[in-house]
Amino acid sequence: MLQRRFFLEDTMLRRYRFELILILLIICALVATRFFLY
Repeated sequence: MLQRRFFLEDTMLRRYRFELILILLIICALVATRFFLY
């Protein structure tokens, strides 16, 4: 039971980290396009 809970938390953390990296990439892309437009 305990191992399963830790495994679930690990997968959730990994997914959250992946989403954070995606959001950061999108923000960087938006800033880059804004700089290129001006």
